[in-house]
Amino acid sequence: MQQLPLLPSLWWALLLAPLLALTWFRPIWFIPLFFVAGAVWLSFRAGLILDDNLARELEGQDLLVEGQVDNIPQRAEFGQRFEFEVSRAEHAGQTVHVPRRILLNNQDFSFQPRAGETWRLLVRLNRPHGYQNPGGFDYEAYLFHNRIRAKGYLRTEIAPQLISSAPWYDIDRLRQNLGERIRAQLGDNPYAGIVVALANGDGRGVSVEQWQVLRQTGTLHLIAISGLHISLIGGIVFFVASWLWAWPGTTVLRLPAPMFGAICALLAATAYAALAGFVIPTQRALIMLTVAMSGILLRRRFAPSLLLAVAALLVLLYDPLSVMAPGFWLSFAAVAIILFAMHHDRVTTSIFYKWGYVQWAIALGM
Repeated sequence: MQQLPLLPSLWWALLLAPLLALTWFRPIWFIPLFFVAGAVWLSFRAGLILDDNLARELEGQDLLVEGQVDNIPQRAEFGQRFEFEVSRAEHAGQTVHVPRRILLNNQDFSFQPRAGETWRLLVRLNRPHGYQNPGGFDYEAYLFHNRIRAKGYLRTEIAPQLISSAPWYDIDRLRQNLGERIRAQLGDNPYAGIVVALANGDGRGVSVEQWQVLRQTGTLHLIAISGLHISLIGGIVFFVASWLWAWPGTTVLRLPAPMFGAICALLAATAYAALAGFVIPTQRALIMLTVAMSGILLRRRFAPSLLLAVAALLVLLYDPLSVMAPGFWLSFAAVAIILFAMHHDRVTTSIFYKWGYVQWAIALGM
């Protein structure tokens, strides 16, 4: 659908009724039914983002915007870059429409906004564009996937005005405070940025050289908090909580240990995803973990392939634009390969053989 010049019309939704009726006679019609339903849902969600656009006559104009700093500001040599969630915008004294999420550059080192704060700023915006070099990074698609529909910079004619500080419970505020405390403890340690990235998912302090080393060694996925970290935290908490709950003298008869472990695992995974800022990869991983734990909570045994399919369906219902992210395909492909390898590994029960078999399957499959 990315290659189409225009999004399909929502009138295609009219085909859902006859296709649904045909499934009563021939179940094979479920295939085109799901295909049309998916295309309509994707068109609807993508259309909502495309409609939230910056009017061409407002490009390059001074705009007075009011809103909240939506993420931890990224420090750079030229100043700062931060995402801003707009609640109100004016041009020449008139209220105008501005995209809900914008990306701003700030070259004034005296202005240091913090995550969660509400500001009134004078800015100039333009529509996001990227280069179309073959094999290069699609910057415009990246901004689109993150719902950023305009970018610009701060103007100095009107000083930024702080409207309100971040509330104590703001997640991004807590993440920024945690990162600053870690940096204060580590001082000039060159690996401070990596420690912060592992703690709160903010990898903006990792240097270009360190990113290059991580990319060359194939360990890049260890820094960005995603499905690996969420699953690891959930799995550890599940086994530890289940083991503790099964001790004599506990209320294991009222609530089975696996169910208690599943509840604790979901709570821990949700807290860790919040610590990472609830970025899209962590949302996707949290949905997958919830589906995986559903069999335990419902006291039912489901086929792993069914759980994987349901997880993929829920992820696409929640965010159909996930198909644009390589992480979506890599995550589900890796899990599918692991399930396939474990299902067909009937040669021996040796744990070392099984572990090596799965590793080779992933290496060859990915």
